[in-house]
This record gives sequence, C-alpha cells and structure tokens, in this order.
Amino acid sequence: MSTHQYPYYPGTGASGEIGRDAGRGFTVNLPLEAGAVNEDYQTVFARVVLPVLRQFEPDLLIISAGFDAHENDPLGGMRLTSAAFAAMTSELRGVAEDCCRGRIVAAVEGGYDLHALRASLDGAIEALHGPVKAAPWPSSGIASSRGDAAMHAARSALAAHWHLPAH
Repeated sequence: MSTHQYPYYPGTGASGEIGRDAGRGFTVNLPLEAGAVNEDYQTVFARVVLPVLRQFEPDLLIISAGFDAHENDPLGGMRLTSAAFAAMTSELRGVAEDCCRGRIVAAVEGGYDLHALRASLDGAIEALHGPVKAAPWPSSGIASSRGDAAMHAARSALAAHWHLPAH
C-alpha cells in the first residue's frame, strides 16, 4: 500500500498498477496530486487503506514512514500537518491490534524539515505507545478533492479484488 505524491514520487505507483499474476490486487497505490491536505489522506485511509488492510488481515504491519508530505517540507508538494501523521499512525496501530496482535514496525524514511520531522515523529511515536486510542484527524481548513479522485481511481482498479464499501 502506498500513499504518495504523483507523478513526482516515486515515479511509479499509478492507481492501475495493482500487481500481476498471483499478486494481482495486492499492490494498492493511492497516488495523490501535489497539494493534498489532511482530509485527502483521511479519505483514502477510510475508504481504501483501512478496508483493504482489514480484509487482508496481515500477520505483521510494516510502515515505511516518510514525512516528506509535511506542509513545511522543502522537497515534497503535499500539505499534511504533524497531527495528521499521528492520526494515520493511530489508524494503522488500530489495524495491527485488530488483525495481527499489535505487531507493527515503523521505519523512518524521508522528511527534510527537521522541525516538522521532529513534531511528526513525536506524534507517530505517541500513537504507537500507551493505550490504543484513535487520534483525531485534524482539519486543514482547505477545500480539496484530491483524496476523492485518488480514492475513486483506486477503488475502480481494485474492485475485482477487494470489497470496498460505498461509504
């Protein structure tokens, strides 16, 4: 599963790239246009990421935690806040608790504004420790349909492989 700025990062990862042969449907790409905000990520998490993960029922969840989607990152073009990284991590921890007895690993990669990286890491680490509780998704206050576009494209590409609820 990958949420990423497209076509800039990672150079592949179109929604129609879903794997091949016996692995068809097991690659889930959620390419988002530059400028995506917290609500866009919340949409793709709620409508694609979480339903697919829960149906797949992983034995272990491994997160490649890139923080270059932060609004202050000088390289990326996304507009996520530090609190959104905490919310995403909290959602993934909930899946790990439900599906794989809490087994979750996170490896840090990416994030080039050191203050944003620190704040985002603090939120993600906090979400991984202590009692399991849903971190609230923060509002960006910015209207965007990027998440809807990514969600619809992924749902269309994956419809034959996963049950993705309408709401």
